[in-house]
Amino acid sequence: MRGRILNWRAGNAGIERFQQAKLAQTSLAQALGTSSPPEQLTRTDAAAELGSSCARGQRSAGADAAAGPGVPAHGGGARPCASAWPLLPPLGRVPPSRSHTVQLRASPARTLQRFLCPAGFAPHTLLCARNMACYSAAPKFTVRRRPAVLVAPAAPTPRELKHLSDIDQQDLLRFQVPVIQFYRRNESMGGKDPVRVIREALTKSLVPYYPFAGRLREHHGWKLAVDCTGEGVMFVEADADVGLEHFGDPLLPPFPCLEELIFDVPGSSAILNTPLLLFQVTRLACGGFILAVRLNHTMADALGLTQFLGAVAELARGAQSPSVLPVWKRDLLEGRNQQQTALVHDKSDEVSGRSSDDADTKASNTMLPLIDNAALRVRSFFFGPREIAAIRAQLPPDLQKRATKFDTIAGWIWKFRTVALAPDPDEVMQLMVVVNARGRTTAEVGIPIGYYGNAMAAPAAISTARELCTNPLSYTVELVRKAKNQVDMEYMRSTADLIALRGGQSPPITAGMYYLTDETKARFHDLDFGWGKPVYAGPAEAVPSPFPLLISFLLASKNANGEDAIVVPICLPGPAMDRLVEEMSNCTHQPM
Repeated sequence: MRGRILNWRAGNAGIERFQQAKLAQTSLAQALGTSSPPEQLTRTDAAAELGSSCARGQRSAGADAAAGPGVPAHGGGARPCASAWPLLPPLGRVPPSRSHTVQLRASPARTLQRFLCPAGFAPHTLLCARNMACYSAAPKFTVRRRPAVLVAPAAPTPRELKHLSDIDQQDLLRFQVPVIQFYRRNESMGGKDPVRVIREALTKSLVPYYPFAGRLREHHGWKLAVDCTGEGVMFVEADADVGLEHFGDPLLPPFPCLEELIFDVPGSSAILNTPLLLFQVTRLACGGFILAVRLNHTMADALGLTQFLGAVAELARGAQSPSVLPVWKRDLLEGRNQQQTALVHDKSDEVSGRSSDDADTKASNTMLPLIDNAALRVRSFFFGPREIAAIRAQLPPDLQKRATKFDTIAGWIWKFRTVALAPDPDEVMQLMVVVNARGRTTAEVGIPIGYYGNAMAAPAAISTARELCTNPLSYTVELVRKAKNQVDMEYMRSTADLIALRGGQSPPITAGMYYLTDETKARFHDLDFGWGKPVYAGPAEAVPSPFPLLISFLLASKNANGEDAIVVPICLPGPAMDRLVEEMSNCTHQPM
């Protein structure tokens, strides 16, 4: 029967599973390991099979010369790193289901081995390797790049200093975001060169979006501003002796030799005093091409980057001007009078009903521990229309009408992930829901159309582990809804106030935190530069470093029938992943 597809119930059944998981793993800290020194990343045979032409860290003299004019040998400011709270998280897809069995399907696991640092320590790069079962035929290929050049605006632009918002300036956004898009050959383009088409559209787009052609400066200790110098963005032209089909079907991150497809031009990756965007267009032997873009995250979020790339795409298809003109107005999200501290509050403390002192004490006791040579596994869980309908069947009728697709999936994942990790029953678990503030007005004031800065918030849904594991699914779904619905312009201004009071520093990351964001709204997969929509569009890794355990993303996909679906890559220690897969399978194996 349909109503029995998902028969995970509150009460004794939930308590029994929770207690069984507790026996297998007595605490979250034990699950995450001890704090001995990091081990060297173990590279797989497939990585070696990619060939010396793609070896990490090896740069030829010609590649080193690719820095091009105007790129300092050493940029100013902190070196970019992956953020624990990215507002532009990675996207991805898993293969469409070919089974008619109603279950949440997991793609083959990808093994991750890497030291994870706690909050306050310098993050390390996390490398993700596919299973050999999935990539036994990983192609060897060579990428030949021309020297990098600076692409400047096509017309004169204002020389001015434009200040970023306090939302933009938080320290966890001071890193570079790579995005990659794969396009097929299109006979209707008549042999046009994608390098030339995109470069010409880019130089035109930089006229209205001229701040992207400037350089980031730091002033008053930690504040950031764009010096609109008009120097331009970095552009790399390349050719690969491989076709699109060699990257797999369907295309999935991580991609082989990614560092060759979006080359880190020496001296270009610092946050200050360097180009704010890097483009690389790589022609493929099949007639298709790859467009890779690297963004300084302080300048824009996912929707802001998509808006800019959308302008480039429109001009590439022949438009005279972008359909959406850019709006700066970063003052909308600046901190207000810092002396009015009584008006500034942390929404996560408000949700939990605890004082900020209590929250800080709890956080200090549950700092994210180190992982010592732990084998982490990433599995991508598939949620098609039938799977989502099956989950909704577990909600009361009134909540089925009110809960969105995101609410339903987020509540489901948060609940079962907690059961799988089996933390202490009294551990405070926080689901940080990344929410776009665009369209959320307060007294006729809101984020204007065309705003391309960071306009995201991460309100917290908070509960103890015991309550998450023993209450019905409706409990977690309601918590998600309430947290998400807090976000409006007043919430964003309160967040900006807090960032200003903290001098741009973010609060510590704790073991009970888990970030979830809906990346289907960014719509990178709609970008058409004349060759049609991309086969794949989004960042190259399904989970970010240095905290892959703490962040998951809802990614756009399709099932075997071509219906829109959602994929969620999740990273967990091996035993916890086994329990998560078992829990989900137990709830969804019954036929419809």
